[in-house]
Amino acid sequence: MEIPEHDEADQDASTKSDGSGIPKSIPLQSRLKLNHLENLFGSNWLVRIGVVAIFIGISFLMKLAIDEDVLTQELLVLAGMISGIGFLVLGELLWFRYPIYAHALSGGGVALLYSSLLAALSRGAVDVWLAVGLLLLVSLISVGLAFKRNSQPLALLGVAGGLLAPFLYAGITDPDFEIDKLFAGQKYFLIIYVLVIDLGVIAVALFKNWRWFKLVSVIGSYAGFALWFGEYEDRNLSIGFAIFALTVLFFLLFLSVSGFHLIRRLSPKALDVSPMVWNALLYVIISYAWVLDQETGNFENWRAIPTFGLGITHLLVAYLSFRTNQ
Repeated sequence: MEIPEHDEADQDASTKSDGSGIPKSIPLQSRLKLNHLENLFGSNWLVRIGVVAIFIGISFLMKLAIDEDVLTQELLVLAGMISGIGFLVLGELLWFRYPIYAHALSGGGVALLYSSLLAALSRGAVDVWLAVGLLLLVSLISVGLAFKRNSQPLALLGVAGGLLAPFLYAGITDPDFEIDKLFAGQKYFLIIYVLVIDLGVIAVALFKNWRWFKLVSVIGSYAGFALWFGEYEDRNLSIGFAIFALTVLFFLLFLSVSGFHLIRRLSPKALDVSPMVWNALLYVIISYAWVLDQETGNFENWRAIPTFGLGITHLLVAYLSFRTNQ
């Protein structure tokens, strides 16, 4: 009996992909899971690892050159910024032909810009207000690219880098790092910085239902508030202003995590609820157990107010959602 021959197309039928690079021979449910992971982290890990290696290598090279006085601080910072901008431009040029590589290059460019500006800030090479303003600009560029390219990883990189920027580099290079020294006594600057970043988060979150982006924004924003309050609570900080800033932060994040579903009259799924729960939980914990737990001004007698207000807010939103969905 002769074995029927199959042409090359038939032999490769089981290995054809659905357009995402995933073979059709893999069950549908598994392909959907792989697609989800690729959308979140990117499909070419070798490219990502290569860009991370370049970023780490350049960062260590910059730090070594500064410590050994091989080159001036200004020249190294300028070189890092030019490299970051070059990565961004190259990523834009290659986006339509090689999207995976372009995606990695864009992320590496944003990381290089953060590293260069943080090095300049921690070393005093540039004015603090100028450096932080540029850091905000880099964060906005990253989130803008993410919005344009529909890329959640770029958005995550932008918001995480923006929230960590004032603390990360100086905290690593200086074990005795203190926030108030870095910002020359500008005790209200850091919380305003965090609130400005969250305004950008709202601009994206109202149009994109990126759950991890929202969750990182919530946790990172409250971490920024905690660092700010913990550093300045013993320096004549107004507790009234602190609770006001915390409440504004809550409402900004509340709009970020729930605005997408409210505007489109959609019911949130289980994963969508997670940032909402964290937002409410962190607000109650920080306000009740920390900010209002002060002996001055009898603020300890007002610790139930944030919890009560939180309940009223969620009840009103639930009622409005019920009415609009009828």
